[in-house]
Amino acid sequence: MKLKFLPKKPPLVISYTRYSSGQQGKKKKGKRTGESEDRQIERAEKFCKKYDLTLDENLTDKGVSGWSEGNLKENASLGKLMTLIKTGKIPKNSIIIVETVSRLTRAKIMVAFSIFDRIINAGITVVVLKGLGDERVLNTDSLDSDTGLVWQLVGAIQHSNQHAEDISQYTKITYLRKYKKAKEKGDLITSVVPCWLYVDKNDQIKIRSWKAKILNRIIELYLQGKGTRALETQLNEEEVESIAAYKTDEDGNKTELRGEVGNWRSSTIGQYLKNRALIGEHELKDFSYNSRGESGKRHRGKSFDEKRLVLDYFPPLISHEKFALIQRQMELNTTRRAGRGQTYNNIFRGVLKEGYGHLTSGETTGVQIRNSKGKDKAKSYRYYVSDHAFRKVTGFLKNSYFIET
Repeated sequence: MKLKFLPKKPPLVISYTRYSSGQQGKKKKGKRTGESEDRQIERAEKFCKKYDLTLDENLTDKGVSGWSEGNLKENASLGKLMTLIKTGKIPKNSIIIVETVSRLTRAKIMVAFSIFDRIINAGITVVVLKGLGDERVLNTDSLDSDTGLVWQLVGAIQHSNQHAEDISQYTKITYLRKYKKAKEKGDLITSVVPCWLYVDKNDQIKIRSWKAKILNRIIELYLQGKGTRALETQLNEEEVESIAAYKTDEDGNKTELRGEVGNWRSSTIGQYLKNRALIGEHELKDFSYNSRGESGKRHRGKSFDEKRLVLDYFPPLISHEKFALIQRQMELNTTRRAGRGQTYNNIFRGVLKEGYGHLTSGETTGVQIRNSKGKDKAKSYRYYVSDHAFRKVTGFLKNSYFIET
């Protein structure tokens, strides 16, 4: 069977699937509870079989938003694909199959249209199985012969974006309704809670004792004068379990992972110490502005606002007095750091990588600049050190310096 404008012998056929909610891809007892990914792949396979094509590869972005352009990031499947297209590593006359326009993107019109524009102008065909009419072929030949198809594509892009906007607005209203009930009746707003807490089968928030014990020790050490960097080093040297550790399987299911060590970072410790959940308070997300300054979209506000607080929402771990002492100590530490003098930019940030990689994830980490006095103490030296090595993560050389200047 032939389809007009479809390349006859494409060098590469790729199926791209995406779903934004983790629930759409979860499995329980070996069976998928969400059918989105299976359905998209099955339709791509049927299309290939119908037109005697070989499906070479399926790329999936699991639990990634097409509205916030999360699938365009460098580490996302679509982002990687776009990079390959840009560098000419995807051959001309290749085919990319998507279920609908919205699977590729739900971004605003110009951003979304530019995605199709870059793919098609690279000599690659996009096949949209639904939404533009059945099995629509988008390439330079089809669009040049039918200009109305361009307007259909623009309309589909606009509809996809508007649908995502409507869902966002509905989510905002629902969240505010839950917030009101939490204020008035103490109802649960969300099952997402700080890492030292959990929600039981009766929707009651409880403290996870082994994590609370570690966090209480961190708090006591901090109030005794240990800074977050010193705490990071000490916890990694002692191989203290990370209270935030969990593993994610290929279907997006998260499982708490006991025994994970070497993951302590000063920035994370600082976040724990600043979290008002320590005293039982829950801060409502601020829907006024998103990270790009646009109104009407959800993000957690950077500034503290008492109007967004639900008091006595979480079981408190420490007293208000102790929390106030922690915040005062953090203010003093910040003031001290601000006056240290000259700093240096790490020109290798994001470029130079350590050669060992993380023990559990297989990912490589970056390097950081450290300052040191020479033997004669008359001259300062700057050197680059593996981030893992500096934090004394188990299994890494403790002094794996890369460059001395």
